Amino acid sequence: MKFENIEAVVFDLDGTLIDSAPDLLDGIQATLEKFNVSAAAPDDILPGIAIGSDNMLMSAFEIAGIGDQKELFDEAFDWFLNYYAKNSLVKTRLFPGVRETLDALQENGITMAVCTNKRMSLTLPIIEGLGIGGYFGAVTGRDSYAERKPHPLPLLETLKKLDVTPESAVMIGDTITDLKVAQACNVASACVTFGYASPGDIEEAYALIHDMPELLSLILD
Repeated sequence: MKFENIEAVVFDLDGTLIDSAPDLLDGIQATLEKFNVSAAAPDDILPGIAIGSDNMLMSAFEIAGIGDQKELFDEAFDWFLNYYAKNSLVKTRLFPGVRETLDALQENGITMAVCTNKRMSLTLPIIEGLGIGGYFGAVTGRDSYAERKPHPLPLLETLKKLDVTPESAVMIGDTITDLKVAQACNVASACVTFGYASPGDIEEAYALIHDMPELLSLILD
């Protein structure tokens, strides 16, 4: 399989370009400890990453049987955001082959962007801190627009920033959220298998990428 006439690639961030799970999970566990909430198993809360860290923390609250305590949750989530902002690059790294893939796409004239459900105040320092900010013509986060993925608005607006049509773009992600937003926008999609989704959630992708450089053979001539 090969994508035809691709001018732009839009990447998800967490679980696609970066392995951020260790820092996110450390932040969630530190928050639970701070607010005397029972610790949750990482496998039980990590799937929430596709929607956002608030979903991860809410999963932990629900597991602890206090999902209805909104005031406590809001206070805890504010504390988490503050903690994570200071500790988001402790263990977070690019996945293997990401930088080389971005280099090759850039050298071949492919425009690139990031469309994530992470807040911009967290996204931009991570992208810059890992030295990949210069690759992207647009970066949009969960607070860039009134909606977040899988609603089509963020991806459509990202494509507008790149000045490309949905038919000439491909969305690369790691979860069903990325597949749904691509489908809603008539954008081709591929999913990495090294991210945070269970395999059954991404089997509808046009292509599965087991190693990021595999993307090059799907796009470049």
